[in-house]
Amino acid sequence: MTPRGRWAFFALFAAYACLVIPLGIHKGDDVVTEISQSHRLLDGLVLYNTPQTQGIWWPPFTLLIVLPFAWVSGISLPLAKACWGALGIVALAWAVQRSGRRWGWRPAVIALAVVAFPVHNNFHHLNLETLLLALVVAAAADLADGRQTRAGVWVGLATALKIFPGLLLPYFALRRQWRALAAGVGTAAAVSVLPLLRYGLAGTVEGLRNFALLTLHGQNFQGGTVVGLHMQKLGRLGYALGGAPASIVLLHLLALGLLAAILIARPEKDDAPLEVGSVMLVAVLLTPIAWLHTFTLGYLAWVAAFAYVPAEEGGARRAWRWCLIAGAIYASTALTALHLPGALQFVTFHDDTIGALVALSLLAWQRIARVRQAAPSTARSPQPV
Repeated sequence: MTPRGRWAFFALFAAYACLVIPLGIHKGDDVVTEISQSHRLLDGLVLYNTPQTQGIWWPPFTLLIVLPFAWVSGISLPLAKACWGALGIVALAWAVQRSGRRWGWRPAVIALAVVAFPVHNNFHHLNLETLLLALVVAAAADLADGRQTRAGVWVGLATALKIFPGLLLPYFALRRQWRALAAGVGTAAAVSVLPLLRYGLAGTVEGLRNFALLTLHGQNFQGGTVVGLHMQKLGRLGYALGGAPASIVLLHLLALGLLAAILIARPEKDDAPLEVGSVMLVAVLLTPIAWLHTFTLGYLAWVAAFAYVPAEEGGARRAWRWCLIAGAIYASTALTALHLPGALQFVTFHDDTIGALVALSLLAWQRIARVRQAAPSTARSPQPV
């Protein structure tokens, strides 16, 4: 990036911070409820003794992350919310900057545009998805550079923050990346119990049990339960299609089948962002609790989709480009702003979920085409767009 480009990059995020930090101060409540739990930790009171108003509490490790903001809230709650929003902006800027330097600035910026609405929704509610994104991008970059242990640590921290990034742990096992797996499991376990140690062994067990019980009984604002998959993206789409539970089972098989196709069709030159991004996108679809801002973690999959095209020429290459552009526009959820007739509103109401399945389909197409093209001769490197 040129000096002018760097100034433009920082100016863009500074301007965005000036927009979303006041928005978060006015409307963001997600971190506020977690600040209340962190105050209980500071005071030595029992944790997770009451259910969330909707959704579930963040896991215990998050209490340590929120502790400084809980202290600031004693001075000024708006100031604490502003600081949390600023931390999220820094994490997002770092993730985009790291992706741009590692896999190309054009894919990094276009992918950010695709997930712009989920990212904005994250700051609207003051959630922590951009922190998770920074950890996932760091893990993918370290895997690409052969630093398995450090990649495992990042994944372990992400798992302890929101649980569902833990789908990357069985991915490590599938790829026989044992150092990454050991580091991820060890880190997640250690930091999860760390905030509870002040309560002793019995208090630690009680805190983990309370968290698990409240998680299983979590509800959304409409009363839908975690157990009934009313808060899961694939579950909600399945209910909308009718024929549940068969429709829900088929959607799960579709998502897992696309991921299997991506991981099995592996070219000689591996793509860490493609594999990590695909696993994270499936993790978002499978998590029992997913809101629009959760699709912030689809960023890396779109970086991979725009970084390379299948090693094909002619009509197949043009078809890929047009499908990629159309899929990105649809998955961005921008079409939700259209006032469609009632019969077509289904198309935009579930565009985040269907868009994720479209992205997985495009990545599977990319992977299979590259392997097929390389089969007759020596393996080819992917060609930049």
